[in-house]
Amino acid sequence: MRILSAAVLVQSLSCLVLLSGVAVAQDGAPVARFNEAADLAEKGRVEEAIAVWTDIQEVLPASHRPIALVNLGLANLDLGRLPEAWHYFSLWKGLNLPEDPEVEAWFAQTEKELAAGHVKTTIRCSPPNARVTLPSQERTLPCPAVWWLKPGPLPIRVTADGFEEKSVTMIVPAGSPQCEVEYTLERLADEGAVALPSTAGGTPAGGTGSSDAGTTVIPGEGIAAEARPDQGSIPAWKWAVLGGGGALLAAAGALHYVAWDRGKALDGKYPDGTPENPAPKENQAEYDKAYNADVLPPLYSAYALYGVGAAAAVTGIVMMLTGGGPGASAPAEVVAVPVEGGMFVGVGVGF
Repeated sequence: MRILSAAVLVQSLSCLVLLSGVAVAQDGAPVARFNEAADLAEKGRVEEAIAVWTDIQEVLPASHRPIALVNLGLANLDLGRLPEAWHYFSLWKGLNLPEDPEVEAWFAQTEKELAAGHVKTTIRCSPPNARVTLPSQERTLPCPAVWWLKPGPLPIRVTADGFEEKSVTMIVPAGSPQCEVEYTLERLADEGAVALPSTAGGTPAGGTGSSDAGTTVIPGEGIAAEARPDQGSIPAWKWAVLGGGGALLAAAGALHYVAWDRGKALDGKYPDGTPENPAPKENQAEYDKAYNADVLPPLYSAYALYGVGAAAAVTGIVMMLTGGGPGASAPAEVVAVPVEGGMFVGVGVGF
């Protein structure tokens, strides 16, 4: 494969080979490992060489780091890893060194090949010091992260100390040379708020006011104060009572319709003349028997459900108007009392 040395380039076949031992032995271990990686690359153990250069490239002396970055670009290029090659060539360009036509040519060729099937994607984050992990690439980058990605869905993970982790599936658009997205992380709930005992006679200096629990919430610098619960929100169980009442009324309407439909069918089976001049039913005994068996049960059930459903709906409304916050107990209850000839449904409300 082709790689660069710190002092000399030797043309071997069609590749540039790094001679082991050429790098000057300064800064001890990092430079020694630099030469070790060169030996590994020369022996064709490119993956091992990449691992060593990646591990030491940030701690190498200024004379060696640019060469390690170019070697990482070339090694990944020879392995067909175009995004990785572009990444290391970009780091080399970011050093603002004197132009090197050969490295510039490698960089330009890599970009050209990437543009044929990848999208240059920039991922920005809030907070700006967040990290972006591309699980499919097994790579974590600091924000703003720039990487060449293939079009389509791509799971990513955005993390930052003191913030909730965000895992999303990003859609990389096809047919676009580049795209840019931004993700905002939510600060962890227990970060940035310090609870201090409240003092008599007012709020301590720098405080934001006393909470109902007798504490003062002081927001940390650049950190949002801890949010207080919404005391005016309506608990879910109150909505459940109101919704249950509505459901009972709907069931009552359905049963009422069944009873009415059956009654119409019996009227057709046992006619009694015209509406203007009603007459006794034909076979009245049979009509009464069928009416009691088929019509009255759903009709009585409908009446009962009308009463209970209406009472539940009214109770739910009363609870919402008179109840307390999320922790309040139910101020009203539905009481069904059997009485002769039917059922009385009452609503008891406590204030």
